[in-house]
Amino acid sequence: MATKRYLPTLPCLINGVIQVELQEVTVTGDPKKLPVYNKDGLAGFSQGAPELTIEFKYAVPAPGFEFNMFDAARGNEQYTIQVPIGGKTVVSEGEFTGANISSGVNAATESGGTYMGTYNEMK
Repeated sequence: MATKRYLPTLPCLINGVIQVELQEVTVTGDPKKLPVYNKDGLAGFSQGAPELTIEFKYAVPAPGFEFNMFDAARGNEQYTIQVPIGGKTVVSEGEFTGANISSGVNAATESGGTYMGTYNEMK
């Protein structure tokens, strides 16, 4: 029987370079399907502009940030992000829309953020 291997962290590629080793990641795809009604009730759906939201968390190494999420979220630069999840890879083009950081006594410094981009088929 084959041995399953689990990654202790998830490598996150930003513009083609591993920038962050993720601890947690949530990918949410919203196809923006809008309900269409007629006099008899629900008649179907109209396709809106789909979007993908990625929320993630990672530990900040002792030397400092691998990728500065705060500056990325403040700016208007477009990024291509690649995140492995469920045996597939999510690839999206978009922008970082939020960032956070936390630290405490005898605790690791953790950072994270939110990214919004194109809703592409997983590869």
